[in-house]
Amino acid sequence: MLGYPTEFGQMEVVKLIAQADYGGKRIGYLTLAVVLDETHEVLTLAENHIKKDLSNTNSFVQAIALDVVANVSGEDMARDVLHEVEQLLDSPNMYLRRKACLAALRIVKKAPDHAEIFLEKMQNIFQEMQTEQGEAFLPKFRLLITSAVRVLKQLVLATKITDQDIGGVSDPFLQIKLLQFLRLTG
Repeated sequence: MLGYPTEFGQMEVVKLIAQADYGGKRIGYLTLAVVLDETHEVLTLAENHIKKDLSNTNSFVQAIALDVVANVSGEDMARDVLHEVEQLLDSPNMYLRRKACLAALRIVKKAPDHAEIFLEKMQNIFQEMQTEQGEAFLPKFRLLITSAVRVLKQLVLATKITDQDIGGVSDPFLQIKLLQFLRLTG
């Protein structure tokens, strides 16, 4: 944390994580993610609390524990929480499944020999997310295609020089964003 020593507060972080109320746990996990990295030995003390919170019935507690696994876990912690993260990939809560995907990515980076465990589940989740998102937003944005094409045509054919012009090209960054939008909407 900006080069200052944090040893004085590391045990307090573990105590916060061990609290039963969500507010204390949240502060503890946020502090742990900022103050500690995978090389700190205090992380091994917090590991049992993290495993317990991954199995908690409260989805918010599970989510903040998954955040720590996704951002701070080392090789040993990755191997230890593997089973809990695998179970959360099957959660009916999409928010938890997305967090579990990020944690699984970290686990695979730290312990690549466990990649096969997550491969099939991740493919199913990504296919489900793709169909869910594609069906939800495309019809709404397809209505805007004609407007986007009109604006892009005006930018390309513009003769007036504005502050957004770069090298004689009218607002190239807006043109890029419009082209990306048109690529996504088909």
